[in-house]
Amino acid sequence: VTVETLGQNKYKRTIDDILLSDGTYAYWELVVQGWRWWYQEYAPEDLILATLEAAARTSKNGLWGDPALALYRRGHIERREEGNSRTP
Repeated sequence: VTVETLGQNKYKRTIDDILLSDGTYAYWELVVQGWRWWYQEYAPEDLILATLEAAARTSKNGLWGDPALALYRRGHIERREEGNSRTP
């Protein structure tokens, strides 16, 4: 794998991209398998992540296969859209 450091976020956490040996991003693989969500507010133009998450949802991969977690994610998105970023 290759780690590319992109900088830090507002909380001084390091932001990295992790490339796998085949050239794909580790994050993509986690999203398509349903173990990570696409945070649209941080990457609104990323059509690849949008497509991968849609495929994971449709296939009910990973977290999307658990109805309680899928509902949690939907509620999280709705709270963000309403301007309340706090999650329970």
